[in-house]
Amino acid sequence: MKKLKMLSQCCLLVVSFLTLEAFAEYKVEVKNLSEVVTHGGEFKTEALANAWIEEQSQSGAWGKLERVIPRSEATDDEISGQVLEEIAAEYEGFGEDGLPIEVQPERVRLKKTFTTVVLDITAEKLQEAKVSEAVVEMQKGASILAKFRAMNKMKNLTKQQKKAIRSNPAIKQIMEALSVGDIEDAKDLVLAFVPDGSLITESDKALILEEINK
Repeated sequence: MKKLKMLSQCCLLVVSFLTLEAFAEYKVEVKNLSEVVTHGGEFKTEALANAWIEEQSQSGAWGKLERVIPRSEATDDEISGQVLEEIAAEYEGFGEDGLPIEVQPERVRLKKTFTTVVLDITAEKLQEAKVSEAVVEMQKGASILAKFRAMNKMKNLTKQQKKAIRSNPAIKQIMEALSVGDIEDAKDLVLAFVPDGSLITESDKALILEEINK
């Protein structure tokens, strides 16, 4: 028994993993230096997300990459907030005036003007899918209940007969399952239900099953 329980738990873990894999999705967020999201996208794999980041980064679509430029060409904003490194001027030899010859001016290494992050949104997407599925099932359950009530209205039942139907334990279970969108449970309950032939007939049962199976 203990081995069967462990096997069952392992199977559930495998199913859960495969379900997450099927819904795997990644979200890219691109932010400017003020931490404001300026661009983004969603991808089925992390590799696709990273490939898009590389392509867009190299194209300059989101801003400038890390770079080294002469300090004289840097703007005040770049000097005040983007400098990663100050690079001194380089000299080689001396000129006729006796002064060192500058071969590289004073430079600054500036950071990227954007940042990127890849977020695993698999669980979020799975949740959205499950919510959508539940909404559809609840709408179907409500539709079946409406048809069941319409079917009973056509019989011109008395108040006592209507009350008898509503108070029937099996019918109450079926209606509860349909009201919460548990279609499979409702189907099992309907299949097990034995009509009395008067208030609920075999024909009624068949019609409800037909609606459930649609």
